[in-house]
Amino acid sequence: MNTLSRFITRTAIGILGVSALGGLAWGQMIFGLGEFPGGTLHVAYEIIRIEDGEKVYSTYTLDIFPNPDGTYTSRETFEAPNQELEELTTGMRRAAQAAVAGARYEEEERADIDLSPLQTLEEKGVQVRPHQNYYLPDGARLVTGELSEIAGIQVVMGTYLHPGYPNQRVILAFAADPEVADLLPMLPLMVREINGEEDIRTQLIEFSYSPTG
Repeated sequence: MNTLSRFITRTAIGILGVSALGGLAWGQMIFGLGEFPGGTLHVAYEIIRIEDGEKVYSTYTLDIFPNPDGTYTSRETFEAPNQELEELTTGMRRAAQAAVAGARYEEEERADIDLSPLQTLEEKGVQVRPHQNYYLPDGARLVTGELSEIAGIQVVMGTYLHPGYPNQRVILAFAADPEVADLLPMLPLMVREINGEEDIRTQLIEFSYSPTG
């Protein structure tokens, strides 16, 4: 595993922490993160979660770019503005610690929908296509619909359902181009709905890649 591959692996762990800090421990299953092919990459995601009926916004960005000596610089930022003083800490929250350790931490009694059956698609190298039904472990199912566009890239829209969580569903978008999918640290869109109401949204808002740097 080369240096950039190791970085991408660390990025996955970092995103788990970011997701937990943003209330996204439910989204610990990650697609993409293939070996970086070189060049310059910029991605940005907007994370919106609902707290006490109000929308709370944060952003995650990832930049990878070459240096003159042939090495690469990678830079991640997580911005959560308008935080109350009592919400701030200089250490990792318990949710982030649990995420990095590969565990789950939930302050609420409600169980978040299990996304792990979707890993079957990644493990089997399935290219998600429009207008398909994908039957997954544990009775879960992914139903795909039309092609759309997010942040300038073509995506396949889909809805994920799990029989163990009948009041929840997740709206997903998969990059239609496998090469683009490998560059993204998370899916272009992940929206969890509970009883028909949007609870958490993570959406790609910026994407650019140049193979030449």
